[in-house]
Amino acid sequence: MTLADFIKQVENQTEYLFVYNQDEVNTSSEIKVSGKNKSVKECLDQVARTSDLTYHFENDYIILKKDAAPTSSVVAEKSQATRKVTGVVVDELGEAVIGANVIVKGTTIGVTTDIDGNFTLEAPANASLQVTYIGYLPVTVSVGSKNNLRVVMKEDTQNLEEVVVVGYGVQKKANLSGAVGMVSAKALDNRPVTTVGQALQGTVANLNVTPQSGQANSDPKMNIRGTTSLNGGSPLVVIDGIVSDSEQLNRMNSADIESISVLKDAASSAIYGSRAAFGVILVTTKKGRSEKLSINYNNNFAFRTLTKMPEVVTDPYTIVQMKNTMSYPWYNLYDEEQIAYAKKRSEDPSVSPYFLNPDGQYSYFGNTDWVDEAYKKAGFSTNHTIDLSGTTKKLAYYFSAGYMFQDGMLEYGNDKYNRYNLRSKLDFKITDWWTLSNNTSYVSSDYDQPNYLGDSFYWEVNRTNSLDVPRNPDGTWTKAGGAVLGRINEGGRYKSLKNNFSTQFTTQFDIIKDVLMVKGNFALNRKDAQYDGYSLPVAYYQGPEVAARYHDEVSSASRETFISDHLLYDVFADFRKNFAEKHFINAMIGFNQEEYRYKSFKASRKDLISNSLPSIGLGSGDMNVGESKESWALRGMFFRLNYIYDDKYIAEFNGRYDGTSRFPKHDRFAFNPSGSLAWVVSKEDFFEPLTDVVNHFKLRGSYGNLGNQDVGAYAYIATMGSGRISQILDGKQPVYVGAPGLVAGNLTWEKVSVANFGVDINFLDNRLTASGDVYRRDTRDMLTKGRTLPSVIGTSEPKENAADLKTRGWEVTLGWRDAFQVSGKPFNYGVNFILSDSRAWITKFDNPTGTLKDH
Repeated sequence: MTLADFIKQVENQTEYLFVYNQDEVNTSSEIKVSGKNKSVKECLDQVARTSDLTYHFENDYIILKKDAAPTSSVVAEKSQATRKVTGVVVDELGEAVIGANVIVKGTTIGVTTDIDGNFTLEAPANASLQVTYIGYLPVTVSVGSKNNLRVVMKEDTQNLEEVVVVGYGVQKKANLSGAVGMVSAKALDNRPVTTVGQALQGTVANLNVTPQSGQANSDPKMNIRGTTSLNGGSPLVVIDGIVSDSEQLNRMNSADIESISVLKDAASSAIYGSRAAFGVILVTTKKGRSEKLSINYNNNFAFRTLTKMPEVVTDPYTIVQMKNTMSYPWYNLYDEEQIAYAKKRSEDPSVSPYFLNPDGQYSYFGNTDWVDEAYKKAGFSTNHTIDLSGTTKKLAYYFSAGYMFQDGMLEYGNDKYNRYNLRSKLDFKITDWWTLSNNTSYVSSDYDQPNYLGDSFYWEVNRTNSLDVPRNPDGTWTKAGGAVLGRINEGGRYKSLKNNFSTQFTTQFDIIKDVLMVKGNFALNRKDAQYDGYSLPVAYYQGPEVAARYHDEVSSASRETFISDHLLYDVFADFRKNFAEKHFINAMIGFNQEEYRYKSFKASRKDLISNSLPSIGLGSGDMNVGESKESWALRGMFFRLNYIYDDKYIAEFNGRYDGTSRFPKHDRFAFNPSGSLAWVVSKEDFFEPLTDVVNHFKLRGSYGNLGNQDVGAYAYIATMGSGRISQILDGKQPVYVGAPGLVAGNLTWEKVSVANFGVDINFLDNRLTASGDVYRRDTRDMLTKGRTLPSVIGTSEPKENAADLKTRGWEVTLGWRDAFQVSGKPFNYGVNFILSDSRAWITKFDNPTGTLKDH
């Protein structure tokens, strides 16, 4: 075979990439490599013995060079007047490029850069140096009279060789046949955000990130490609191959993230089965790469403010007239004297807003913007991270720590959030064929907030009458002021402490080096939390001589704890090989099992003896105690078969046979298949005349079926409620047990099918990139309340697979990347434009009588 064929086979079957000088290494020369099941090193040794080449490894790169033995041409070159030239090779960010080839153009003289990017060689004064490195554009510089050079390499914007993480593996970006979006660490760096979800906003088309309450500990909600199911449906989150959830993703230290892949269509996500019906977010964390110890510290300080505020009418006279108009003809809220006072105050804002009625109570004619009164102008947050990483011959290590603080936006009784992150990632190379790894993280957070903060507070802030004022002339709370601001400021606190410990052990056996490997994972994710809260009465006054009244008259204290364990086991085998130069096959098969256990305990008691030390032990009133337990399990087998012919025609099939404990035994298993095809049109001979303008053009399509089991753990079991009745019999409240509800006999999976067609196209030396997709997702047999039954049955209708939903959408992503010099220094910039849309329709609902309450 030729050297070019050998290089191509090694790069396709392994993670290694070759680096060499084309003027020095003749890739069309014939080489001899014999034997089966040999390692890459053994094959390279054969090449070196039968040619004039030498090699050495630099991390994931193989450096090929001509043998250093002097030849007549080399002697001739050295006989010219040469001098010592030193320099450094860096990227556009100023980071050292390790292992770059630096060659004296037209000769065989060359070196590679060290771990600091430095090089030294002998070169003629009139020589030019050619610098090359995988993933970067070649650079040629003239030596001239310079003795010290600084070479800046630009990243190759084509990026088609970029590796993208997919389910249980990786693929080259050029070989993807499904709809996959990718976010690199660079896109997340330097964003002054407190959660990973916020950092993902605007990075991937149709990845919808929606802020929630705005509280200091609030996590954004994530959705892929629009409305999913009547039961909701969030994307599955997988961190380093381990199934997780959006809360754990948002609590991550974003500086730990290497890349994020977003699997949008069924063809990409089917390998994760039942929980991947509405997309998958795959997160890969960083690991040690450089042989030199690397220490990084980052911080940011940020202020956030409310951006869009409601426009509130606050003129007293206008408000009084509107209220009287709306109450006519039943009654008038304000009499003539009060209307006149309101008009007077509108005309002269210095007039007191307090109007004392004959009954000794106040009427208020203020102009209060309660949103402005309740919130601060800005909230502060800060984030600090530090990491250490490196590699040795037997160990790659990465350690990180982080701290985040966020101050809330409340003017009264503010909320504060602290988060602490630790991560350890170790990869031990036991032998050439056995690797053992551990990935452990610990996240602890505490949140201190007003007890009243929540939906009721947000409702009151936006609904309270602008005529009301927060305080009376003597500084006491008004009724409205006490209800909104007093409860927040004085009505008690609610504190939460959460801990999340996750550890993952991975072992990998390379049965046939770079061809067949077996990998196993065991992971444990333990969460525990404690919530302590108390509620205190808040006094308010409605007149100067009127007795105090109270909001939340009865004081109380509560405590809640929970602990959950999520255990995961999986093992899979992966085979990949090139045949006859143009054929590539990747086959993977595996087994997965998960178990989840949860238990919680809650207690509360009313009538606290002391408001200064609120606790359950100091309560003297009614006590409530509750407990909750839940467990479920999943089991599945999965496979992937991928075939590529000549890097032009791509076919992939994925499938998973999944079982869940959430359904009856006879309906617990489902098969989720998918398939995708892609055609790289730009590789065709007939496309050659267009390649100067259109550098890459690929068409792809996919279709797949998935099952959704995102329902309650015991939806298929009839349950009976219990408690105490409200009546007292013989001085006691008897215990009751309710009648069991109805359960549908055929309760089973929701079925989701997705069809997707996409196109990827690059222009102008790959500086302009475009990607577009259209899709349709059908969700059938959604679990919802069945048709209304006669009330004489005596219980509510059971959940049934009774509704269908259709979602259609499209998405477009345009990108432009380029660089130029500013004052002799490189200036890089990139612009992305994302536009997407989705619409959903209910196509079936079991409501034959058209009952309005059933919608």
